[in-house]
Amino acid sequence: MVDLRSQLILQTIFTAIQPYWFLVGHTYSDTKYNEWTRDTRFQINDALLMLQIFFKLLPAYVFMVTVSKWNDPKSQRCCSIFGVKANFLYGLKALMIQDPIRVVIYSFFLSLIQLGLSLQIFEREVDENFKNLTTSLWTVIITLTSVGYGDYYPKSDMGRLIGIITAFWGVFFLSLFVVALTNTLELSESDQRAFILLRRLFTRESMKE
Repeated sequence: MVDLRSQLILQTIFTAIQPYWFLVGHTYSDTKYNEWTRDTRFQINDALLMLQIFFKLLPAYVFMVTVSKWNDPKSQRCCSIFGVKANFLYGLKALMIQDPIRVVIYSFFLSLIQLGLSLQIFEREVDENFKNLTTSLWTVIITLTSVGYGDYYPKSDMGRLIGIITAFWGVFFLSLFVVALTNTLELSESDQRAFILLRRLFTRESMKE
């Protein structure tokens, strides 16, 4: 009951974060030490819009896991036998083992939309190139993959904060990709038996030759 109450409170708070009409025209400025945005005013509603994008896409991650078979009533009954909770984290672990490529692809595109839109909100006020969404998406992709060409980069304080989040998420995402690739290429027990048999046959044929 306590967990459900906490979830409802958090969902209510996240839903309440959105741009408001009474904040239209209210602005703020970056620190005076930022030479790129010293004379630029940013809308407070833009910051709320960025938070709204982050929090409104969280249910997409939860939905991807909870609709899987690892969180259905049958799975919950089976997990309760061993004292395991069939929650979001358990479902995510199970999906990473069963279908890691799908988890990586979904995570990548959701992260790209989430971070790309958030970066564009602030950088379009500083750099004309970021008024095009493709520039923001390009910057996020290059940062996520740890390439960092440096042709486009955030200049505002909030844009730099999103860049930091993107960089740290990129480290986690690359680790996730390595795990997914390892699980995909790993041979199952039947595959391993077939591989050993074929290798013996190939070795026998080569020895005859």
